[in-house]
Parts: sequence; C-alpha cells; structure tokens
Amino acid sequence: MKNIKYISLILLGFLFSEILAMQKVVVNKSCDMLEQPDEILLLCLRMFIDSRIDRYKDIFEFYNDKYNLSQDLKSISLTCSRLNRLVQDRLLKDILQRTVKERYNELYQVLRKQVKEEYSNKKTKFLNRKMNNILRKKVITYQDLKECIKIVFCGVDINKKYNHGYTLLRIAASNGHKGIVQFCIDLGANVNIEDHCGINSLISTLNYLSAIDSRVIRCRKNIRRDLLDIILIFINNPNVNLDYVFYNFRLGLTNLRTVALNKGYHEIVESIDNRNHIFKSKKLIKIL
Repeated sequence: MKNIKYISLILLGFLFSEILAMQKVVVNKSCDMLEQPDEILLLCLRMFIDSRIDRYKDIFEFYNDKYNLSQDLKSISLTCSRLNRLVQDRLLKDILQRTVKERYNELYQVLRKQVKEEYSNKKTKFLNRKMNNILRKKVITYQDLKECIKIVFCGVDINKKYNHGYTLLRIAASNGHKGIVQFCIDLGANVNIEDHCGINSLISTLNYLSAIDSRVIRCRKNIRRDLLDIILIFINNPNVNLDYVFYNFRLGLTNLRTVALNKGYHEIVESIDNRNHIFKSKKLIKIL
C-alpha cells in the first residue's frame, strides 16, 4: 500500500503538472504514465482533486477556483483517449461531486458564522447604506465585493440597482471577478436586469471585452480570459435571455451571437450554439 501511494504521488506531480502546462491535445504515447494501470491513474486524479479542494481557505477561494478546476479536468481529458475515459469515469464524477459539495457546505457555514458575528446587531438601513457606499466607489476592489456578499447574506436585495442602474452582479462581472459572479448567481442574481441605458450584465461584459481587444482601455493582466469565462458562465445560465436585442455602433440593432461572430469570439458562438441545441433537444423531447 505504501508503494502504491509513493508511486501515485510521483505520478501525480509529474502527470498533471505536465499535462496542464502542455496545452496540447495529443500527449506522447510512449510516456511512462500512460503505461500505469487504470487504478493508479484514477487514484492520481482523485488525489489531484482532493488537493485542490482542500487548499480553499474560504468560500470565495472555492468559487474562484471552481471554474478553473473544471477547465483543468477538461484539459487533462483532451490529452489522450485513455485519460478522457478516466476523467469521464462515473465513480470519479460521483466522488468529485460529493467532495465538492461537502467542502462547499463547510465553507458556507463558516461564512454564515462570520456574517453573524459581524452584522447580527446591524439594522437593515445600516446594511443598505453600507452596500450603497461600497458600490458607489470609483474603484471597487475584490475585498469590497466580498463584503457586499456578506451584506447580501443579511437580507439585502442582491438585485438592487445602484449607480447608473448597476447591480452587484454587473459590477463584479465588469471587474472580471468570475468567482464572485458565480456566487451572485447562486444567491439569486438576475443576469437579465438592465441598467439605465438598457444594457444587461452579459452585454456589458461583452462590450468591456471588446474594448480591451480594441485597446480602448487598459486593464490588469489576465482580465481578458476572466471576462470571457464570465460570458460563458452567463450563457450557460438557464435563465439568461440569449435573444436579447441591443444597439451596436457598427451593427445597429443586433444580438449577442451576431456581435460575437463579427468579433471572432468563436468560444462564445460555440457556447451559444451548444446551449440552443440542448434547449431545442429538450423541447423536442417534451413534444414527443
């Protein structure tokens, strides 16, 4: 048993650090790791998942890495057919789902306890004023957004509009904080709420991404990838309105797919098409 664990740890360090760094679809098939039994590789995958989840210090870290973890597993599955089969293993999926749920519940209760200690004696008027003051700042930090989530836990409306009709979700999205965005959605944030100009969170994020690519604005490193991920999160939200029509300076009245296609955002177009295909399939099943 000790030998198995020793081998597993060696494989774990070699296997996943190499795979995630390669960014390739095909891996060298003569590699020793692929000659190991399925049981060893599955054990490595389980250890990889456990090590990622155990390192989360709070629920915000959980949300920040949740999307990245799923993408990393997808990258691993794309390296070769064997690893793809192992990543899709039903037992591994069940373990992943159970492990994630257990860790989420632990961190959720920790946050509830923190909120109770900090805000239990505060009145609704105070909480609304504090939320309003935070979201009206010229520069809103990640710590500010975390504080807003805590205030939402106390009962403040997560869909309330602030400066220019922006909601907490809209502000988190425009700052590229995809963990906060996903947390807001899980807490009931509405993706379709429009600001004073009639623009919702999805379209505003797309506009911000386009402005970055056009070098209209300068921003922090890696925000482009974060904004793109946020758009994909919005698209996969079952409540989002993908038929939403808005005005674009070049295209006039248009929709998300048309703008994404025009800009060359193939990931967005593919995600929209996949979602529409799933929706049509479900609709056909209901008819049958």
